[in-house]
Order: sequence, then structure tokens, then C-alpha cells
Amino acid sequence: ETEVSINLAPGWRGRGLALAFLTAALARVEGDVWAVIRTGNAASLRLFERAGFVLAGEHDGVCRYVRSSSS
Repeated sequence: ETEVSINLAPGWRGRGLALAFLTAALARVEGDVWAVIRTGNAASLRLFERAGFVLAGEHDGVCRYVRSSSS
């Protein structure tokens, strides 16, 4: 299992780079990949859903997403 996090400098956001970087990183990882995202972080929620992550659970304002190695 691997946990992933991504953060771009504000001036680089909104250009589609996060998905490109995340996709490149995922290509190098074997097994399930997890991401923990605050429920209020709509941009990150959309990003990880676009990258094939699915909601595995939510607790206390935090979502836990997983991308299965079979994806």
C-alpha cells in the first residue's frame, strides 16, 4: 500500500498539471494507493476521482480514497 499527496504552488494551479503529475507518479507504484482529503477540498476530490480513485470512507470531515491495483 502507498499513500499519495499532491500540492502545487498557487501560481501553477488550474493548468491540468496536478493530474499529469499524479498520473505519472501512479505509473511507478504497485499495489493499492490511498489518499486522505478534507471534505471541503473540492479541487482535490475532483482530481483524485479523475485519476480513478473511489471513496472508501468518510469520517470527521476527511475522505479516504483508494485506487486499487487492479484499476
